[in-house]
Amino acid sequence: MKKFLCLIALLFASAGLVGCVVPGVTPGGATGKTTITFWHAMGQSNQVIIQEMIDSFEKAYPMFEVEQYSQGGYTDLRDKILNSIPVGEAPTIAQAYPDHIANYLNAKAAQELDSYIDNTQALSAYTNLHADFATYTEQVGFTAADKADFVDAFYAEGAVYDTAKTMYCVPFNKSTEVLFYNKDFFKAHAADLAKYGVAADGTWTKPTWDQVEGIAQYYLTSAEYNALDAELKATAAGFSADSEANLFITLTQQWGGAYTSIAADGKGSYDFNNAKSKEAISWFYNNYKNNLFGTSTRFGTDYSSDAFKAMQCIMTIGSSAGASYNTTADFKTGVAEYPQRADGTNKQVIQQGTNVCLFKNDNDLEELGGWLFMKWMTNFDNALLWCTETAYFPIRESVYNSAEFQGKVADGSTASQAQKVGWSQQQYFYTSVAFMGSSNARDEVEALVQAVLVGTTVDEAYATAIKNCNKLV
Repeated sequence: MKKFLCLIALLFASAGLVGCVVPGVTPGGATGKTTITFWHAMGQSNQVIIQEMIDSFEKAYPMFEVEQYSQGGYTDLRDKILNSIPVGEAPTIAQAYPDHIANYLNAKAAQELDSYIDNTQALSAYTNLHADFATYTEQVGFTAADKADFVDAFYAEGAVYDTAKTMYCVPFNKSTEVLFYNKDFFKAHAADLAKYGVAADGTWTKPTWDQVEGIAQYYLTSAEYNALDAELKATAAGFSADSEANLFITLTQQWGGAYTSIAADGKGSYDFNNAKSKEAISWFYNNYKNNLFGTSTRFGTDYSSDAFKAMQCIMTIGSSAGASYNTTADFKTGVAEYPQRADGTNKQVIQQGTNVCLFKNDNDLEELGGWLFMKWMTNFDNALLWCTETAYFPIRESVYNSAEFQGKVADGSTASQAQKVGWSQQQYFYTSVAFMGSSNARDEVEALVQAVLVGTTVDEAYATAIKNCNKLV
């Protein structure tokens, strides 16, 4: 569409119709506003914070106006972008998981960022795009200090697409998974749960899967479990996890199995049909059928938070950014690290949350503006605003160490606990490689887990998932 509009403009110009103005296109050196579109999957409360960033950006760069559009969930966002690309209606920038960007790369729509990130010129060098840039002295790209300030694991996620480590995104809303637990229950039963690492005040910090299993078994003998009505008790389990895809990938790697890999040519491989992965999922299923473990599917919901608040489970794994959903006035919520194997090997915790990517654009000014807004969103002030107003992590070390953020996480809230505990797991973070089809592989392993939980044999479920994944290659 943008190319089409430009062509029309040229045709009109050649006919002497110089009064024609093409929306979104600013002639070289002229004044005026250019629109930047930002597509994301944030809810209303987070949209308010994004709008604060937009308002300050538009004040600093009045030659741009930014329009934000929530596209529903992350899958909806991905699919709408993929549908927009062939018709030339892609947004300027968008929130994206790494494997979503792999799809955009396959469509030749994602813009590499190194030419922007490493650009040491002052913005005033771009008066050919907009005359008002003449007064702007800041560097277009990131300074060396900027690059060093980003959390290494978050920044590195932008370069997982090829062996050249080409950057295609910058970090934005980052999180991980943590274990939420009913601290009142743990405190009331602390004497019995001490052998599972629970302190007298109900505090639990570094659980193992053996401990989770033991506490889940204990829960089934408790007065609290027996007090549930028949309907709640029918699906109750001591432990649950929200994301079956994350659960599959994490357990596979904790048990020493492979999930996916990528070759030097960028071709992906689905490696999860292995004995270690099957051992992990079989172990989980055995606890599931014994009513010790569950997933959100067990409760017929997308997330386990409602079951957790109803005491259908007393432990649940969820996003550190979703702490508010696991907070209730009925009991105190504690936050522990993601469970690991008792032998301490293969410690793994998923690095979650999205980045922001830039799309190729026929309008150089719009593309530059998109980059400038990405840079604006991730500067110190806005990174601080984001993590103090939400439960997402700081993306900069300087933000984490700031008095403002440290004051915030000292308030004792569940959200603050989740930020602190989640952040402490950085040394165990993993990021799956991203290639064409890796996003769909998550869908397949989620379906695999669900199939096993309803009685499909492990071998059959794995064979189906691998068959479906190979169709994507």
